[in-house]
Amino acid sequence: MQNALELEVVRLYELLDAELVEHDCLLDNRQIDVFVQMVLPDQTPIRIAIECKDYSNNVPVEEVSKFASLAALLQSQGLIDKGIIVASKGFTKAARKHGASHGIGCITLETLKRSFMNFFPYVQRLKEFCEKNYVSSHQCYIRQKALTETGGDVQSMEDYIDQWLEGEDVQLTVLGDYGTGKTTLSQHIAQRQAIRHMEKPTQERIPILIQLRDYMKEFRIESLLRDVLVDQYQVRLPSYTMVGRLNERGCFLLILDGFDEMACQVDESIMLRNFNEIMSIITPKSKVILTCRTHYFKTSSQMHRVHEGSELYEQMHRKWGSRFLFLQPFSQEDISAYLKMRLGPCVGSAAIGQRVLWASRVDRWLTYSIVGSCMAFVKSWI
Repeated sequence: MQNALELEVVRLYELLDAELVEHDCLLDNRQIDVFVQMVLPDQTPIRIAIECKDYSNNVPVEEVSKFASLAALLQSQGLIDKGIIVASKGFTKAARKHGASHGIGCITLETLKRSFMNFFPYVQRLKEFCEKNYVSSHQCYIRQKALTETGGDVQSMEDYIDQWLEGEDVQLTVLGDYGTGKTTLSQHIAQRQAIRHMEKPTQERIPILIQLRDYMKEFRIESLLRDVLVDQYQVRLPSYTMVGRLNERGCFLLILDGFDEMACQVDESIMLRNFNEIMSIITPKSKVILTCRTHYFKTSSQMHRVHEGSELYEQMHRKWGSRFLFLQPFSQEDISAYLKMRLGPCVGSAAIGQRVLWASRVDRWLTYSIVGSCMAFVKSWI
């Protein structure tokens, strides 16, 4: 387990574009867990010796004292400028006091991560944004069903996406007709992943929800990501290039909602270039969900022509895998279940049945309404 903590520290400093990161090395014939040589934001060069302590309890003062002696020796020899201890758990009060008095940084792995890149405020705000969705805020989400490319039944999009996240395929295109809940699904998955990341930030991917209808022109995908993270949500990153490096390491779940809403505002050549831009960010460790209306691709050949328009896509499909799912319309049973959750137990089954019967005559209206946009109308009618 000690080695796992050391490797995580190595990974973090590599993300910072440190000039040199060495794991388990020797300085003056003395073993150092991690040695880092880098330039600070103020352009000051620094060499750091890092000791990693993966203890189940807080690191005691004795361990800090031992490393402080080693760091002082290496500093006197001109081999390092700073000593740091990174702990998985924490430090005793005496250990922190001793470290501070001897110039030794005593920090936890989580604190180290947040000092480099603090995504927690962004993830919290994304969660709150998704919770404002009418369906989410009233806990009326109905499990959505879909069909695979080969016609296989998907009884729960939530379960399917969980399996996809654990698998090797990197890209999932979700197609659905008007009102089948593509945006609701996108927000629901983003909200759920945000909660997971907040609970296990070192294990769960960071969800990034991008509503493509807000981008009605040609774009560069890395600029788009920086716009969302840095400009909209003020995520503090040491450098803009870190977004690309985090993506390459599989830190994100990228959810791109409404490709058709973006594409219908531009000509086909720009649409294809934008699609190629989306494909360009995909790496073997990526996870990307793209939603679009089914009828935007008027035929299956058009669907594949758009996707096959990119050599990157062909390479991605061959090497890493891509999937298509077709969201299914809500059934009368789904509508009935939604109304029971929305109206509460005080409304009898007969009354709900009458509303479902009425809904079946205006199926498109109610289908659209239960994903949120016409809810005010349905609520007032009920």
